[in-house]
Amino acid sequence: MKDKSNKSRDRFVRITYGFLALFLIMLGGVHIFSGSLTYENFKGLGVFAPVTVIIGLILLYGVIFQWGLLRDADKKRNGEENKNDSTKTRKD
Repeated sequence: MKDKSNKSRDRFVRITYGFLALFLIMLGGVHIFSGSLTYENFKGLGVFAPVTVIIGLILLYGVIFQWGLLRDADKKRNGEENKNDSTKTRKD
């Protein structure tokens, strides 16, 4: 049961990060295509729109291609062992 809840939580987190990445890409893209390279955030500070797009693309890349690495790092940090870990040393 715990494995199934971890998979559903993992899927939810992955989808959430995916939507966040798409939101950042669209937010920066709208301002770039409207002709301004900067926009104001909620504090009134200037944000460079291409940086927002780049951060969104990096996040999207991580969600699509590198999610397994992030998941395995979380398991190792929590003390769980990875069954397919090739870094284990074998005693002869």
